[in-house]
Amino acid sequence: MRLSNLLLSTALVAAVAATPAVAGITIKKATISKGMLIVEGTSTAGTKLTLDGVVTAKVRSFRRFKFKTLYRPDSCKFTVSVVGQPTVKRSGLIARCGTPGIRPRGDWLATNSYAKNDVVTFAGSAWRALMIISANSLAPDVNASWQLFVAGSAVGAQGPQGPQGVAGADGAQGADGPQGADGAQGADGPQGATGADGAQGAAGANGVD
Repeated sequence: MRLSNLLLSTALVAAVAATPAVAGITIKKATISKGMLIVEGTSTAGTKLTLDGVVTAKVRSFRRFKFKTLYRPDSCKFTVSVVGQPTVKRSGLIARCGTPGIRPRGDWLATNSYAKNDVVTFAGSAWRALMIISANSLAPDVNASWQLFVAGSAVGAQGPQGPQGVAGADGAQGADGPQGADGAQGADGPQGATGADGAQGAAGANGVD
């Protein structure tokens, strides 16, 4: 091989070595732990990634990224893509995901927030949340974010008044209470007015001489 050809081959090898690797995303972990969805991996492109367009995470040192969120897709399948480069993406399945179920939350309260698949009772029926619903939202019967889950029956007409019940027996008379202590002696009353003079008595008989 000529020296010129050798130098050319060496230059081509150096150029290929200097070319950056094809941009891509590698998923190393995707599981649910302690109620949180955790997705970890590396990315050779971009500085920020998105998980199903719902949550974002930064690409940190050594091109690593990590999502830790309460979000969970119904299908247990997810897609991580580069923000601004939607064609650079990688899909995967979540370990320990399981089939999503419903969660009863009791009576609907306007002050409560609700997660997807929460079930509440309102106006005699049960309603299932189709998505995350923030507090102070409209009631389930006028809110498209709620789905009628179990319809309640119509309220029936009031029945006739029943007959009057038998009067109950008189209760037993209670025992007399203990006698109270003597009260304190009252103060003397004011002196009465002077009475009228009496009638003059009859004259006495004369004595014997």
